[in-house]
Amino acid sequence: MRDFLTTILRPRSYDGAISIAKGEIMEGIVPLAQSTLVRGALIVPGLIVMGIPTKPAIYGSLIGSANISVGLVIYYMLKGGK
Repeated sequence: MRDFLTTILRPRSYDGAISIAKGEIMEGIVPLAQSTLVRGALIVPGLIVMGIPTKPAIYGSLIGSANISVGLVIYYMLKGGK
């Protein structure tokens, strides 16, 4: 169980964002997409508990998560890919 959680919760977005910022699009897109989906999946239950219907909760969590991922890419682009 611990290995499963470690695999799921491992940060991926930073490495992916840095790769994309350096112009290594193909190397960065998979970890960034994985982290966006995992982060979105972790957010959905909280939104549902707060009374947001399932479909809008899923869309909202994925859109919010994608915004975070895009923000990371922009940050590392501004930092010169470092």
